[in-house]
Amino acid sequence: MRSSEYSKLIGKLYAIPHVRYASISDDMGKRIVGGMKPGVESATAPEEETRLALQSVVSLKSAEGYQKYTGKLEYLCITWEKMFALFYLLPNSKSLAVTIDKTGNQPEVIKKATKAVEGFLSKK
Repeated sequence: MRSSEYSKLIGKLYAIPHVRYASISDDMGKRIVGGMKPGVESATAPEEETRLALQSVVSLKSAEGYQKYTGKLEYLCITWEKMFALFYLLPNSKSLAVTIDKTGNQPEVIKKATKAVEGFLSKK
């Protein structure tokens, strides 16, 4: 899969209000494309972004093992006081991390982000 395809997905996620960060990483947590949404200041130190990517890989791989019992993995969500993170498993051992501030309609933002990811996956 080409990085231009990943960049299109990141662009769609950046277009969703309240999305702060969107990044696609490989199976070792190394960022392929994405990062902080342009014009949005990071709430954490840069090295924490790397840790978030690695957390997404480990968490998704762990959850993937339950699919034979629970059905297809849709996404993982971690919530904090000020924001939350969604993690999606992508083809070819890639993962997507999206952070969203809590000022908006959270269910609607999750729905829009998931729809963008599903649209991306349906083209593969």
